[in-house]
Amino acid sequence: MASSPHTESHPSIQRIMEKAFQHHQKGRLDKAEKFYREALKAGPHNPLALHMLGVLTHQTGRNNEAVDLIGKALHLKEAYPEAHCNLGVVLQELGRYEESAVSLKKALKLNPVYPEAFHNLGNSLRQLGKTNESIECYRSVIRFDNHNAEAHHGLGLSLMAVGDRGGASASLRTAIALDRDKDEFWWSWARCLDGVSFETVDDNLLRDLLGLMEREDIDPQQVIRTAISALKHVPGIPELYASVLTDNFSYRDAAEKMAAIPLLGKIMELGIIDDLGFEKFLTRLRKAMIQEDGEDLIRGDAPSAESEHFLSFQITLALHCFTNEYVYFETVEEAEIISLIQNKISSLVETGEDIPPRLLATLGAYRPLYIYSWAAALTENYCDGDMGRLIIRQVAEPLEERALGAKIPCLSVIKNTLSEAVGAQYEESPYPRWIRLSATGQARTVREAFEGPPLNVAQGEVFPENPSILIAGCGTGRQAIAAATIYANSTVTAVDLSRASLSYALRKTREAGVSNIDYIQGDILELGCLNQRFHIVECAGVLHHMEDPMAGWRILTNLLEDNGLMMIGLYSKTAHQHILKAHDLISKNGHSSSLEDIRRYRQEIISLAESGDPEMIKVVNTMDFFSLSECRDMLFHVQDNRFTLQQGRSTADNRFTLPQIEAALKKLGLKFMCFEISNPPSNIRPTDSLSKWHDYEIENPDTFLEMYQFWAIKKR
Repeated sequence: MASSPHTESHPSIQRIMEKAFQHHQKGRLDKAEKFYREALKAGPHNPLALHMLGVLTHQTGRNNEAVDLIGKALHLKEAYPEAHCNLGVVLQELGRYEESAVSLKKALKLNPVYPEAFHNLGNSLRQLGKTNESIECYRSVIRFDNHNAEAHHGLGLSLMAVGDRGGASASLRTAIALDRDKDEFWWSWARCLDGVSFETVDDNLLRDLLGLMEREDIDPQQVIRTAISALKHVPGIPELYASVLTDNFSYRDAAEKMAAIPLLGKIMELGIIDDLGFEKFLTRLRKAMIQEDGEDLIRGDAPSAESEHFLSFQITLALHCFTNEYVYFETVEEAEIISLIQNKISSLVETGEDIPPRLLATLGAYRPLYIYSWAAALTENYCDGDMGRLIIRQVAEPLEERALGAKIPCLSVIKNTLSEAVGAQYEESPYPRWIRLSATGQARTVREAFEGPPLNVAQGEVFPENPSILIAGCGTGRQAIAAATIYANSTVTAVDLSRASLSYALRKTREAGVSNIDYIQGDILELGCLNQRFHIVECAGVLHHMEDPMAGWRILTNLLEDNGLMMIGLYSKTAHQHILKAHDLISKNGHSSSLEDIRRYRQEIISLAESGDPEMIKVVNTMDFFSLSECRDMLFHVQDNRFTLQQGRSTADNRFTLPQIEAALKKLGLKFMCFEISNPPSNIRPTDSLSKWHDYEIENPDTFLEMYQFWAIKKR
């Protein structure tokens, strides 16, 4: 905040103020406050003392008192730019952005060369959605001081808001270069990279992308597609890429080159590569690995120094294939060699011999190691190093999940036939698998979360200080952990049909150090047994998998407190025409949901996409296509209802239009608040009416490719 260097001329007051300043500057705020108040007692009409006491009360969290004190100072001295600036800052923290902007503009009128006022005005204007004006404010700050990291960060956020992600990325990287220790800068850049594709690279860009991937507080999946676009331009990679795709390469040469690129190794270790070209690249590389090394491994030949050099890459490939759940296609030849490797390992175990690490890494690139009876012993033999990473991920963690599963309580017997079938699907394919979550920042109250950005809704509502939250259909825990860390003083109850998914969720929750979540196995249709009501209910991607979505929705509404908040996520029929066409092909060709059939059908889709089928091109450009459980959920779900904005409700598909959703909300006593959308269009607001969004989606059918995800409030 801006400070005021001048004190009142009366000697006694001046001495008191000097003592106040000394304590204030050294952080002794209690003593500083005592002297400011003493100065005001000696001279009540002292604008400096009022202003600085206002600054101090703001620093100690008493913002309403700060507004009153600084306001009194300005009443006594209108031409006081520092006070106008600081009042703008306090009003900003109170969420009173319009008033904040007014105060900051007054400061700039009095002092046009005032970088701090420009910066804070940019912040308030950005919150008000006046993004172009905020961009000019940040650029004004940068003209004064090109090394102002916060200004570059603010500019990046505003450029991202207007859709200039390339410019935003450049600004945010500048902020990071100026202050690499500022977590928020990295978080913003990770969010910005959605949709960014790099055409040129240098060592600094590769270093920064690797920095993102290595951070424990960023979901690596956020940046993988962008990072892959950069890797395609690393010197030597285009040539290697082309040689592998044309089968004109040596596995060992290719592995050596790939092992020398830390960013690629980190991507493969930590996430799913949703790039069809790279899938083909890695599929062929894996096949070459087993063809070139398979016979040596099975014979038990002593590894050469050269072959051991590639062990690290083999382990990385095994980690990657485990993460995407072995979705890559494998030939009959590969399956036969893997069968021989399995037999070889069994023989070694029977005779008490050690299993060569290369043998384990090769098998781990095709099959999860934890499924074998001999796997548990590996956790004692490999505790660190590259093999330690492999055994932890493929053996120790799955075995831990099995143990945790026995401790998860069951709400009641699952009676509904479809619920049983859905639960069985997710027992086989827990959904979705994930490695890390992005940090949510400091926990906020419910009021702060909803009245502040990005939602900016529900002003004036009464919110609980200690919210109880229900996550209905929590899957593998991402949503539950996010809610538990976003909302301060919250308790979360997370329910799912699948014990395997819940076990994964519980392990990841413990790994994250989160302790305010209770996991329960159960069916939404039986949630009345909880005998509890909640302040917030979230149910995303679940109701459309029920036999009667409205029945489930009604139960959830009954569990919601009056004035409680509900987030619902439903598929869009309009946006999912490509998925429905894919379903038709599955039915026509008689595919099952077995691993082999999913792999086979994916190849059919890839062939159609490569032949120019526009619907199948959309399918292969979907993130869910690139891992087994997500592909199964998208294309092979046992009950796949779709929600439409265009057609009436179908008894077979439970399809909804947005007007029908609006009618359902009214029937349930819910009031629409806003859509939660990651990249909102510039010409329609998340809070606009459902009918307006209906018109918008007709013109822009890909708007809700993932799903409609919106907030409502229960009004009584």
